Amino acid sequence: MWCDAFRASPAEGWSRWDAAFRAANIAVPGTAAGAEGVLESPAVQQLMAAACDPQKLAAFSDAAGRVLSSRPPTLIHGDCRGDNLFRKDGTDDVRRIARPCSSAFRSLYSLALPSSVSEAERDVSYPGMALSGGQVFAFIDFQMMAAGTPGAELVQLLTGNFPNLDDFDQLEEVVADFHAKLVAAGPDCLASDYSSEDLMEDFRISTILFFLGVVGQLHPTLEALCPVPGEAKHPLWALFGAWFPRMGRCLQQVKCAELFGEMVATVEEGVPPADASAK
Repeated sequence: MWCDAFRASPAEGWSRWDAAFRAANIAVPGTAAGAEGVLESPAVQQLMAAACDPQKLAAFSDAAGRVLSSRPPTLIHGDCRGDNLFRKDGTDDVRRIARPCSSAFRSLYSLALPSSVSEAERDVSYPGMALSGGQVFAFIDFQMMAAGTPGAELVQLLTGNFPNLDDFDQLEEVVADFHAKLVAAGPDCLASDYSSEDLMEDFRISTILFFLGVVGQLHPTLEALCPVPGEAKHPLWALFGAWFPRMGRCLQQVKCAELFGEMVATVEEGVPPADASAK
């Protein structure tokens, strides 16, 4: 699904995405600070040069589908980004959920509220939502809920939620720790049927698919929201301007361009996709 929108016209989608970011920064400097560096980074340029080749894109999509469908499925949220993750506010009312979590998981997507909004107004009640088992976190927005691989769940959770780009140096450790906790909490078969390498490979594949999907679907949005010199920019630029450099760093950190090429080669050579996890 993520690849379909991009596959329709990959080169056009990418060129319009690129142009929209650059136009926004020219109209109002700093609108998407850091975006141009990502657009020009070797990791992104290499990935997009390959993905804009229709035959290579089709080969990758085929290989990715076979790998992901071979994994033990679980129920995934599908949009597990920070502003869909909430924490109990400490009251006895389990329906009362506080603002999005702070610290490492504070959402880049949660737009800053005006200073005129009071603390009481910033808290939101979600009737009927209960926190079970003594857990302090809860989720909202289940429109993408589906059966899938745990690696796909990590895309939204990890690619956008590290404000300090140097934290991506620890990404492999975070994924390994997630796998250890996943195995401890899951059925016994996970220990033998779903390795840490499998999780990392699924995360890498899903990150590519998600990135291509965003590029394929959102360039009209970027174009429509392009700021006008002298006027206030649309608040959604806070999302794009923060997310894009983080996604670019993630693509580089887990070597997504290299994985794309490796998986395309397996299809072209008629070899089933092997474990291509980052070393």
